[in-house]
Amino acid sequence: MTAENLTKNPFEWSKLEDVVKSAYQKHGKIFCVKGGGNNGDTLIYMGAEHLLAKWKVEYEILDPKDIPKTKGKIAVLFGGGGFCKVYHYYHAKYLKQLKENFGEVIVFPTAFDPEVEAVFDAVLPNSKCSLKLFCRDPISQIKLIQKGIFSYLAHDTAFALFDSSWIKSIEVSDKKELVCFREDGESSGNYQKNDCISVSFDEYVKNIAEASCVKTDRLHVAILSAMLGKKVDLYPSNYHKILGVYLLSLSYFDNVKFHG
Repeated sequence: MTAENLTKNPFEWSKLEDVVKSAYQKHGKIFCVKGGGNNGDTLIYMGAEHLLAKWKVEYEILDPKDIPKTKGKIAVLFGGGGFCKVYHYYHAKYLKQLKENFGEVIVFPTAFDPEVEAVFDAVLPNSKCSLKLFCRDPISQIKLIQKGIFSYLAHDTAFALFDSSWIKSIEVSDKKELVCFREDGESSGNYQKNDCISVSFDEYVKNIAEASCVKTDRLHVAILSAMLGKKVDLYPSNYHKILGVYLLSLSYFDNVKFHG
């Protein structure tokens, strides 16, 4: 099965679209911040920019180092995995800086672990800024609710590439099994092989496109594999991100099996 065989797009971002368009119509150009990261984060950013272009929203990418000296009315922090115990320093710092310098801040779909003090501090609303949080999974949303913090729910923006011309242009084959497990602080410790990560983005995409099947605990390896029609065996990492995104989004795919 190739991307062309995936005829029905189950994903929509109507609430996120409403919030972004409302802010844009009120304030004009939006400053957008990418939190850095790996090839999976590149897919998130590509999807986010695809949505903004589709919604005809004018935006400017703001380098994180320029946040402290930039003041404005509306900013977006693109989603990612930077609000968890292992990885939280940069995203939490960027969000706190944006809240100080912008009247409205929208955080695109992200996994949150508010049990981490720095994350909790970052996502707390303040009197200076209208903060709108979007969770990419229901577990994050529940955790925020338990801390008294309101959020919306929306799919990871990488799924916006589902029916994009970019994904339709990828040549797929089934040369070999791809085994790709985390070796960092998010690893569950149960798996050790990694065929895919320390490569360029083009090589990353090529490795997934040429896989006959995929075994992984890496979220965006699973997302791209699923959208390309690969058989995916998906395993948990050491916090709720994988299960949560599976429940909201990856469960739409018959070719993805979660091993909890």
